[in-house]
Amino acid sequence: MFLRYFVVVGRAKPTETNKNPKIYKLKVFCRNDVKAKSLFWKHMANFDRVKKTQGQILAVHRILDRDPTRVKNFGFWLKYRSRMGIHNMYREYRDVTVDSAAQKLYDDMAGRHKAKPDNIHIIDCREISDHQVKRPRVRQFLVCKKQYIYFFYVVIIHPIFEKQEPELRFKNPFKVPRAPTRRHFRVFSKRKLTSQKYFVESLFRGSFVFFCSVNYFFEIPL
Repeated sequence: MFLRYFVVVGRAKPTETNKNPKIYKLKVFCRNDVKAKSLFWKHMANFDRVKKTQGQILAVHRILDRDPTRVKNFGFWLKYRSRMGIHNMYREYRDVTVDSAAQKLYDDMAGRHKAKPDNIHIIDCREISDHQVKRPRVRQFLVCKKQYIYFFYVVIIHPIFEKQEPELRFKNPFKVPRAPTRRHFRVFSKRKLTSQKYFVESLFRGSFVFFCSVNYFFEIPL
């Protein structure tokens, strides 16, 4: 689930008694504008007791970051519903965009508190400076200069296949053959196994049973 930051503006429909109803603005993280409108009417039913049939949407816009290539610190004020009740919380995350930081918030709340996305309500989200950071796990990236290894894949062509056709160049020359199954085995002995009784007796006499398959031929002493 990739989240986006939307702002929805709406109000109740004008009537004869109230020609200029109060305008509400809601900032919400969701997947698309359809979900943003649905959450707007959900909160409007609690704030002003206005349903979708009695209201109108004035504007829906997506909020984008001005500098999406710079790493920033974000603080989230939220409340979520758990099995015990409703809890208030403040969390901090470090990312380049507010959308990615909100995605980290939802993933972290699901892993640490088993909170579902529908039970999480973000009250406010702000970009904070370095000296306003409170959490140690975010503060550790502000002072030290850490470097990480960049892992990338390189296609290595075996010398055997360099001058061959393109279809054969990328074949694996070290591919292990398929392991033999029970239907590939055949039992051989010096004497013909006429019955199951003789086969069991030959095992206790110390005879040898040979197993033969398509790619393997080995001997197992019994």
